[in-house]
Amino acid sequence: MRLEYILIIVFILIPGIDATSKEITAISISVSDNNLQNNIVDVSANLQSNNAQPISGQILVFYINDRIFANGITDETGSSNIQFQALEELYKVQIIFEGSELHHESVSEIIIVEKTNQENTMEQDIPIEFLIVLAVITLGIVGSGILYYLNKVSKN
Repeated sequence: MRLEYILIIVFILIPGIDATSKEITAISISVSDNNLQNNIVDVSANLQSNNAQPISGQILVFYINDRIFANGITDETGSSNIQFQALEELYKVQIIFEGSELHHESVSEIIIVEKTNQENTMEQDIPIEFLIVLAVITLGIVGSGILYYLNKVSKN
């Protein structure tokens, strides 16, 4: 049997090996409140290659709370934006790039905590258990201890 046929069979039989040399991609997300009075949130996604070069002309799919919200095409800087009105306190935003002939797929996700209070006061009715879980995920055990202590001090 020829070596060429053996190599072809190996690439077909081994899952996860890509015979093409696609470039690895990454999506970065930024969020800003443009209009606090109307709770308008601007989500910007930036698609880049593994060497930090912007990737233009690609479709990004924006999901909000596990439902498709919009599709956007990246511009020359690799960016695509959406806006939505935040009527709830918590949003999970996920952005998916399904890949192309030249680029691997990417997924990026962020949790947005929004105030629904029109007066924009600092006081919110968020359960301490949720804050501790969020602190453990983002800051670790030490961060959750600090958050718990600050919450106890602010209530006294």
